[in-house]
Amino acid sequence: MALLARHQVPLIEDDVYGELYFGNRCPLPAKAFDTQGLVMHCSSFSKTLAPGFRIGWVAPGRFGEAIQRLKLMTTLSAGVPAQVALAEYLQHGGYDKHLRKLRHVLEVRHDSFRSPDYLKLARKYKTATVFTDSPKFPSMADLTADFVYARLMESSAKLKTGYGPKALDQWAGRAQSWAQGAQPDDLPMLEDRQPAARKREVYIFFINGAKERAPAAAQALLERLGWTPPADADA
Repeated sequence: MALLARHQVPLIEDDVYGELYFGNRCPLPAKAFDTQGLVMHCSSFSKTLAPGFRIGWVAPGRFGEAIQRLKLMTTLSAGVPAQVALAEYLQHGGYDKHLRKLRHVLEVRHDSFRSPDYLKLARKYKTATVFTDSPKFPSMADLTADFVYARLMESSAKLKTGYGPKALDQWAGRAQSWAQGAQPDDLPMLEDRQPAARKREVYIFFINGAKERAPAAAQALLERLGWTPPADADA
């Protein structure tokens, strides 16, 4: 920051993952050391909550008016229903609970994690392991925490809902099994171990190269689980 201040160079700090820190304390952003208003500290809910929430915020420093003008040149505001829903979620503590869960999820990327020793360690610290249906990454459905997090990465841009009807039916069934405390019998596992029979929260995230299909895929899955949006959701 001293170097930026000396030369009066502004800094755009993109901190969209800042709330997903490891450890007991959140690392301080560059904005915390900014004494001259040179840092524009930006964040968003699209990475930590859902890609459909194109809602963010900025601590603009000395550039507040310029940022407001640029915003008005592109769009007047984000969708009102999404903002209202998000405000309600924040007000009642749902977002904080969501973040606490996310901070204790490990998304493994190397085959060395396919080990009973890893599962034992993850369970010791009550840390969930992300299950993914992508063949590019280790996929193991062994439960290591009291909730489930699945990342579905095989959506196809050629399909309106990303996944076909049969695949969505299968994922709905797996989600229900997890939620009811059971273990789906058609997913790869390292151990022949049945989890404790208790209800669990289940998080399923559609994300891959065909991101434009993610909202339709999520809605199709929710419909199979018995949830439909209110009639005025698009108002």
